[in-house]
Order: sequence, then C-alpha cells, then structure tokens
Amino acid sequence: MHRKLTEDEFRAEHTARPGLIPVDLDAVQRIAAWVDLQNYHFFEGSFRRSLATYTALLAGAPQPAEPWQCISSLDFLQSAPPPTDSLNPSGFILHAGRCGSTLLAKVLARSPEHLVFGEGGPHNHIWPVINASPHPAPELLRNLILHTGRPRLRSYKAHLVKFTSFNVMRLETIQAAFPEVPVLFLFRHPAEMLASWRRGKPGWMGVDTGIGTVWHSPESAISDFFEHALRAGDRLRLLDYSDLSPRMLPGILDAFHLDPPAADRELMRAEFAWDAKSNRTWTPHPATGLTVPPGLLELYRELTLRKIRY
Repeated sequence: MHRKLTEDEFRAEHTARPGLIPVDLDAVQRIAAWVDLQNYHFFEGSFRRSLATYTALLAGAPQPAEPWQCISSLDFLQSAPPPTDSLNPSGFILHAGRCGSTLLAKVLARSPEHLVFGEGGPHNHIWPVINASPHPAPELLRNLILHTGRPRLRSYKAHLVKFTSFNVMRLETIQAAFPEVPVLFLFRHPAEMLASWRRGKPGWMGVDTGIGTVWHSPESAISDFFEHALRAGDRLRLLDYSDLSPRMLPGILDAFHLDPPAADRELMRAEFAWDAKSNRTWTPHPATGLTVPPGLLELYRELTLRKIRY
C-alpha cells in the first residue's frame, strides 16, 4: 500500500508535480491512487498499457526506479484544479466496443500536441463514486477529467478522452459536465464486432460497473450501445469503422477542432496501417459462421444513415 498523504502533504506534492494524476478510484475505501508520470507522453492508446510501459521504462533505466505514487482521499473531486493547471477536453470518443477506438486514440496520440487518454481506470471507476456521493454527478465527473488533464508536457494543446464502451450509457452526464465538447461515436458491422467479442470478452462483461446495467452477452451490450447512440441524435457524430482510414483524418481533426503540424499529420496517417493491439501490420479477421439478430442489424443500418461522410 502506498503512503496516504494528509491534505496539506497532498496539496504540496500536487503543486510540485505537474505529472501527478489520479490512476485509480476506490468508492468503498474513499481513496484515490496517484502516479507522477513526469514528462511521459501516452502513445499506446490504452491508459493501462501506458502505465505499464512507463513503469517498465523506469525499471529499465540505467538507474532503475519506480514511479512516484501516493494515495489521497476522494475530496479532490469536489473541486477542479486551477485553470492554469489543466487542459479542458477538446473531444470525447465513445464507441460500442471493438470498433477501432484504440486505433483512433493511437492515431491522435502520434502528435505531441495531443494529451490522449484511452479507457482510463479513473474514468470508469467514477460511477460507483458518484453513486455513493451527495454531490452532483456532472460536477464530480468534470473535476475528475480536469484533474487527469494536467498538461505535464509544454507541447500539449489538446486533451482527448476515449471512454470504455459502456460509458456511452452515461452520455447525458458526460455532456452535462462538458456541454460544448464534441463527441464522436464509433460503431461497426455487428457481425465483425461479435466475432471480436467471441475471441475475447471485455473485463466488464457480467460486472457491476456502477452505471446501473450488467450485461451478460455481447448481443445485449451492443444493442444497448447502438440504441443509446441513436437516441442521442445530433449530440453525437457517428463514425463507421469501415471509414476509419487516412482519408477520414481531416474530418476527425475538424470534428475536434485540432490543427496539428503537417509532420504530425503524416505520422498520424501512417498509424492507420498498424494493428492497434499488437503493434503489427493490420490484417483483417474474417467474421464467418455468426448469426446476427435482425434487430441488431437494423440498428446498424440506422447508424450508417447518420454517419459522418467526408
């Protein structure tokens, strides 16, 4: 167990360490775990992988070390960091799972101007905290996202958050916290999604995540995500996985009001050729032998009618 700091100790460390951000929340013990990321740039598309990579880099350095860590109470969620100590979000990425969101996060992270979080633990753990708190949900979520958006690198100009798939069910709270932030929703043909889920179910399947629904099958989860995205109407911009290519990059950057340098854009285009999970050249997995419920296919067709066309 890492040392739990007093309020004064925590405030001093928080001020002295611009890379110190929350990495885990515990609603039962009412504590938060923090790690000082120093000047490490997340480029992996996954918050969990980024933490593991950063830890491995420190361990393999000429003078091996561990990340500086501490524990605080959850009281920090009741207030936002000073405006000079945080980047407002530039865009949110929601998705239905196995739809290319990790790839998109890695594409955007190729620019050192973009602070990108991919399915961060705190952004998932906030819901049980909200359920146990008397404070308004949008306020708690807003303060958390601002605390994770501390600009530890001077190059950062934008802050992008890719949520885990089930968070689309809390779109209303996300948008109440940041009503002006554009939101992109990725979806995919359900046969391809189901094939991917059959190869490995997500860790939240069958688990109470604090959002009020527990899913026990990919079909039910995907249907709920599709339906919620459709109900959002114009509040979401819809991106089909089949269109996720370098050709769509200008439209994605425009959606989030991003303007990285030309050299960064070239790196971002090149990232599309790689498999987001294995870092190997991407090869498609055929979706064969799967029966897709007709209702799920109809939801997919409705989404394609509203998707971004560029």
